Amino acid sequence: MPGERSGDGSSREGLPVVVTPTHVVTSDWFAMRIRTLREASGLTPDQLAKAIGRSPQSVRHFEARNRPINTAYVEDSLGGLGHGHLIEPYTRIVDRSKQAPLWWLDAIPKLTKSQKPPALEQLELLVNFEASAASLRIYAPHCVPDLVQTPAYTAALREFGEPPLGPLQASLLPGRQGVLAQNEPDVHLLLDDAVLRRAVGGPAVLREQLAHLGSLAERHHVTVQVLPSAVAAQAAAEGNFTLLDLAEELEHDPGAVFVRTAADWVHFREPAKVGAYRARWAALLRDALTPADSLATIGHAARELPAI
Repeated sequence: MPGERSGDGSSREGLPVVVTPTHVVTSDWFAMRIRTLREASGLTPDQLAKAIGRSPQSVRHFEARNRPINTAYVEDSLGGLGHGHLIEPYTRIVDRSKQAPLWWLDAIPKLTKSQKPPALEQLELLVNFEASAASLRIYAPHCVPDLVQTPAYTAALREFGEPPLGPLQASLLPGRQGVLAQNEPDVHLLLDDAVLRRAVGGPAVLREQLAHLGSLAERHHVTVQVLPSAVAAQAAAEGNFTLLDLAEELEHDPGAVFVRTAADWVHFREPAKVGAYRARWAALLRDALTPADSLATIGHAARELPAI
């Protein structure tokens, strides 16, 4: 029998989710971590560069995430900052990240960072973070989130307008959805009640989608909750977001937030901004129906749909 999920959406059954972060995500984490350690030591990038025999530009490139991390820089920078005890565990993390499966490599155009349009860069980051996530908390006020959409529901949404990089997004979606089954991250979905009644694609398409949500909720690592219409209207004004947490071995990682806009995805990694979304998630969750009542509401919405 599935275990219970804690109030903040963390892993049910008390077992840690073991997911190997990708090299892109690991580089992003190390850039934040080494900058924090450097600033705590009171050194500037130029001073650290001088201490480890590297150019100031290379230090800035690593901290700005313009270069993927390598073990040589891990050793040099940590050693130069007096954190030699972190070299072995951090090197192990970096080495392991290079073995993480990257199912999307053949689908995403191979461009340099300077060549990538912003929408493509954000989409690639999203795919990397989803594949690296130990947990995902997803708030969807307007439609069922794409990670749990049925093909028919996705197709019906696209009739309202093709998103940026639409063909690429469509080709990536099955793989993104497959990560949920393969990695089994802790997934917590929070949907506004209106999402259950917005007949995207007509009754048959919505009925299938609602049945899929009910089926997903039976998985031990998935929770689905509904925000009642009485409180959802105000919450929806602030829009959707996905809050992701990474493996615990990435020490002091603040998590990441992705927000979908009409133009592309926007992501946040700054601790204060991620913290603001954590607070918002907690506030939304306080007003949500229980998982059991949410499933009953989903079933009721499906039964209310007109027969074909």
